[in-house]
Amino acid sequence: VSETRAYNNDNTLASISFSGASVGDLSYNWDVNKNKTNEGITGTMSGYGFDVGTSGYDDEDRLVSWQRDDNNLDQAWNLSCYRPIYARSFCRIRTGGIMVC
Repeated sequence: VSETRAYNNDNTLASISFSGASVGDLSYNWDVNKNKTNEGITGTMSGYGFDVGTSGYDDEDRLVSWQRDDNNLDQAWNLSCYRPIYARSFCRIRTGGIMVC
């Protein structure tokens, strides 16, 4: 089995292709913050790819939901900001004016 990887101009992974066996291929899409928004899978593992949709990441770039291509095991959850008392003085402003503590 041989593997070939392709990358986008911003060095994010675009695809992985296999030859020599019917394993299938992988393809990827990313948002502007380099969060993976889609993973397409063909071949033996088709149906196990996923999409995160427009609300898949929160304002802190944390994954909060995905929909699997075969509609099984779709996931969504709420995350709260954990800030111990001693860390409150270590807040910083990220791109877009979001405060991260």
